[in-house]
Amino acid sequence: MKTLIEIATALQGKEFVEGWQDCFTAVCDLFSEYCDLEIKQYSRPRLWFMNPELNFMDKLYQEEGFIEVSDNPNAAKVGDVLFMRMGRSDCSNHLCVYVGGNKIYHHLTDQKSLLVDYDQKWRSRVVRIARHDQVNRKVEGNVKPIIMEVPYGVKAKIAWGNQ
Repeated sequence: MKTLIEIATALQGKEFVEGWQDCFTAVCDLFSEYCDLEIKQYSRPRLWFMNPELNFMDKLYQEEGFIEVSDNPNAAKVGDVLFMRMGRSDCSNHLCVYVGGNKIYHHLTDQKSLLVDYDQKWRSRVVRIARHDQVNRKVEGNVKPIIMEVPYGVKAKIAWGNQ
């Protein structure tokens, strides 16, 4: 069972094509491969983010089953979608996914899709964090109990110490 960060690593390097292969598509592709979540494709006219009437990110995320959980960039959990405001836009105009390991997966205009550090540069742009139950269930199902990571001899010492 692959993790989000493993899938994102494999998806890196896609060419940018406005309205067809962009940050929205990167999120859709990642979730489709990770947990079979199929997000509807929406028409994205050129410079839609400069016109609040066309702002599909802020208007339609709930229709796709996402729930806003925070606007605090430090509250991101693995599998959360981060809505960002880039440049002079008055609305969210960039999406990425927090994949763990202090990394986000995204696709910027005129660049290839990639993983980057979730540093202050990106945290300062977050305006909303949204979570989808289907993604969240898969993430929680991938978490191993910490005790499973402990070598056997150490487990035995822990067990003896608790008696």
